Amino acid sequence: VNTFTDNFCCLAKDSSGRFWTYIQGKGLFSSDASLENFRPQWWQQSGENISSRLVDVKKMYCDAYNVLWFGSEGQGLIRYTGNRLFFGNSFYETPVTDSAHWFVRAFYADKNSLWVGTYDNGFKKIDYDKKTIQSWSSSLFRGIYCITGGKENSILVGTEHGVFRFKNEKFYPLRSTYYYTGEIHYQNFLRLRDN
Repeated sequence: VNTFTDNFCCLAKDSSGRFWTYIQGKGLFSSDASLENFRPQWWQQSGENISSRLVDVKKMYCDAYNVLWFGSEGQGLIRYTGNRLFFGNSFYETPVTDSAHWFVRAFYADKNSLWVGTYDNGFKKIDYDKKTIQSWSSSLFRGIYCITGGKENSILVGTEHGVFRFKNEKFYPLRSTYYYTGEIHYQNFLRLRDN
């Protein structure tokens, strides 16, 4: 691994302080806190080496339960529990028939849920306790590029048509003056204090 020239698509840190990354064309790697000792990860599942099955990973997130979530362009949402990968509709007991088609662009976690922003497949809430997934969409935008927590138990989402507040299962424009100027604009905007 060359930390200067390899294409690091995403990076996540687990509760032990270990870093995980997906490198384009090479697969999944992990490193200690020094970020100088990246090693390839090989998982055995039913006697099959499945690390090579992770393709086009764009986003990665480690939740409070130390579960790694991968968002890919071609395989949708993928969950790794420490000894097994879950693809598509094998997520939970409740089948998620369309999750293999999600183009995952963003993650955000609160106390009991993982929120997933996709391109053209809506806004998802994964409930840890109920082991279910809910979905919402809006005619106001197609893609969700970034997500963060807002005031009064709301969620802020950055889209190609501005920033929206998601509350009570509805989307509300946050500022009428914010229109599409690029993904980085909204990532920076969502880092600001929610007034």
